[in-house]
Amino acid sequence: MTPRWRRAAEAYRYFGRHLGGLDWSEDAARAMFAYESRGAALADPWRNGYYVGKHWFDWQLTAWKEGLADGTLTRAELSGYPVEWTRRLT
Repeated sequence: MTPRWRRAAEAYRYFGRHLGGLDWSEDAARAMFAYESRGAALADPWRNGYYVGKHWFDWQLTAWKEGLADGTLTRAELSGYPVEWTRRLT
């Protein structure tokens, strides 16, 4: 797993942290890395915390983009989030 993927995994953990029953193990991380990098199938994607966290991270980015576009969200409101995440909104 690359350092870049490990940084992305931090976002996945952030957005999936409150959901119970998810697998956040190192094996789950390796499976998600294989899924994202090589397209390897996940045995049970909705149990893999990284998969679920990525789903909600992507959903949140989309919601932020829409909010910025329609004026219901300002960049200042995103100031508490890591720049790595908000940079993707442009």
